[in-house]
Amino acid sequence: MKFGALLAGAALALTAHAANDLGTNFPQTSGLPAGWAFSGCYSDRFYSSVGNRALGAYWRTGISANSGAACINICQGISTTYVYAGNQDNQCWCDTGINNNQTVNQYGVKLDDNYCHFECRGTTGQTCGSTNRGNGPQLGPALSIYTNQQAADPGNAFIIAKPTKDF
Repeated sequence: MKFGALLAGAALALTAHAANDLGTNFPQTSGLPAGWAFSGCYSDRFYSSVGNRALGAYWRTGISANSGAACINICQGISTTYVYAGNQDNQCWCDTGINNNQTVNQYGVKLDDNYCHFECRGTTGQTCGSTNRGNGPQLGPALSIYTNQQAADPGNAFIIAKPTKDF
């Protein structure tokens, strides 16, 4: 009997932590750090921790209460040069740009926002990407990506030119 209760408890523990499919996209739009906004849902790929991903510079998993703001704070805590933060379930990804590999099974491609329809782990009613987009050329997970609008806007960049010779 104790073993049966243990198995039942283990099954409940697994289902309690699985991402819920909300059926549509509910990104975090308020309570974000200043200058940050939801950019959209982007394709990603399986089986790579960093590198060849839509956001591949830094990755953290096991976030117990993931959200747009939580992921942004993680990225900014690692490096203020990260202007993109993306989440999927209990994972957070950071980078200075959105990578796109320009191949059939593309990553870094803007998708319809409703592809990001799985609830963030530990945050009720907010979506954090999805685990699988189905069959066809757009296989694999999707990321809900947030952008630091001030840092990513080239209109806010300054160019400082120095002459190479004195005139």
